[in-house]
Amino acid sequence: MAETTREDYLLPLKALPGNADPVPFLRSMTRVQVWSAAFDYSNLQNIWKQMAVCNTFADDITRHKLLHPHEI
Repeated sequence: MAETTREDYLLPLKALPGNADPVPFLRSMTRVQVWSAAFDYSNLQNIWKQMAVCNTFADDITRHKLLHPHEI
């Protein structure tokens, strides 16, 4: 999976009202859905740990790449 950051979906979302092309936003939402679906949600405590290891909660995106769950 390509590197995904919050900006990957926020920038197309912000551009959507002034741009008639929804494709960039839909593409980013598809990447987010694929990433989210890769986690095992059967254990809530474990999911938080997995997401932390994937840098989900990291604030500095220049230093922390958002990892795909299959990369950990």
